[in-house]
Parts: sequence; structure tokens; C-alpha cells
Amino acid sequence: MIRLRDVSYTYPKGVEAIRELNLDVSVGEVLFVLGHNGAGKSTMLRLFNGLLKPTTGTVTVDGTDTAKVRPAKLSRSIGLVFQNPDAQLFRDRVSGEVAFGADNGAGTEDRTGRLDQAMALLGLESVADRNPYDLSLSWRKRVAIASVVAMGSPILVLDEPTGGQDTEGTRVLTDLILDRRRHGHGCVVVTHDVDLAFDCADRVVVMNEGEIHLEGDPMTVLGDPLLPEAGVEPSTMHRVSQGLGLDPPVRTVDELEKHLKTRGGPMP
Repeated sequence: MIRLRDVSYTYPKGVEAIRELNLDVSVGEVLFVLGHNGAGKSTMLRLFNGLLKPTTGTVTVDGTDTAKVRPAKLSRSIGLVFQNPDAQLFRDRVSGEVAFGADNGAGTEDRTGRLDQAMALLGLESVADRNPYDLSLSWRKRVAIASVVAMGSPILVLDEPTGGQDTEGTRVLTDLILDRRRHGHGCVVVTHDVDLAFDCADRVVVMNEGEIHLEGDPMTVLGDPLLPEAGVEPSTMHRVSQGLGLDPPVRTVDELEKHLKTRGGPMP
């Protein structure tokens, strides 16, 4: 669905944010992108849907060169949710905000279904008649995500969705990502939340200085000894496994409990 070939991007003031990047993203895949601030993650997302045009190289979405079409056209294939929800919200009711996404999505025949589903997935029914700006940051993020989910784009792109989220908001977000996987829809998530990536990702890309530092399945990448070079810590399960001398590391709490019971002795 998304293909980057030898893509570089340099901002007008001369800062090279992306260098000769090659990456494919498929519909139905959950891809997490990690890295320290300034690693090029958000720039890459904006290249996905044509908000930025590559300085060199090509970005194609479903075979279309993003440099040759308007971002509005690409949004029907790539739905991008910004890190700051206030950059996207403009209506005075939550239901109206999400309805705007449904009205401008991929086809109008399923408009009501997409609207209702987005409201339910993000748990917004109880605040449907509220003004988004009367809600907390965590809830405003949910509204912004729902408005893009309602568009029905094959790939949903989330930029730092867990920032400012409470525990319930993170649970809702996790359920959304897993729901998209179950239904064969793609999702790209830029985040600092390593444990969310460990729990949800099919593939993890770690960016460093505008390049791909590591790439692969979460079990491999999020325990790689080269991970700290990109300013990313291993997942909690990797750190727990290392502390207990477990090799290979366990993936879930249930696996950990089973392993400790097998070894005998008191639970830590």
C-alpha cells in the first residue's frame, strides 16, 4: 500500500530529517515506529500521505506517486491522526466531529455504519453531545482518532497516540489497534511506548538520525542489544526476563508465571 524508495527529506532550513529510506507498509499490517525525538519518525508519517513531498526518491500509495496528487486525495487511503488533537478538531460537538470524517471518507454508502463504529470503538457515546474543547486532552485525542477512523481509510496512521492518555484511554487505543488487525486493516503507530509496541505490533521499525536502525518482529527488535543506541529501552518483558536469566525471554505475564512455577520456589 505504501512504498518508499530511496527517500530523503530536507527541511527548508537545511535540516536533513530522512536519509535514503526504503520501506514498505502493507494493508492488514500493524507497524510500530520507535526512536528518540528528532529521529525522523513524524517526518516519515507526513511523507506517507503527501503533506511533505520527498526531496529525493519516491513515495507511492497504492501505486500513486504522492508528489503528483493532493494530500486530500491520499487521505482516503492513508488516514493520519496528528500528535496534537487540537490541530484537527474544529466542530462544536463530538458527534459532529466524527461525522465530518464519515462524510469525507472512502465512499458514502456506509457512512452511518462507519460513524457508529468509530464512536463505539473509541468509547465516545457518552460524550457525543459535548464540545470537544470541554474535554480533557485524553478524550480530545480519542475524538480526533475517531474522526479519522470514521473515514474508513485502509491504513490508519497514529502519531504519538498515547501521549497524555490515561489508563483507560490506552486500553481503548490498544483495543482499536487489535480490532484493525482482526479486520485486515493496516495501522502505523509512531510512539515512545515500547510496551504497547511489544503487545500490538506485527513489525517494529526503530529510527535513528533519519535512517532505519533496526527492523523486524517485536520479540527480536525490542530486545536487541543495539536498541539503546537509538534512545529506546527494551520492553518490560525483555528487562524482566534478563533480570531472571530467562533465555529466550518470555512474551506474556502468563508465560512468566508458568516458567517460574516450573522452576519452583516463591513467586517474585
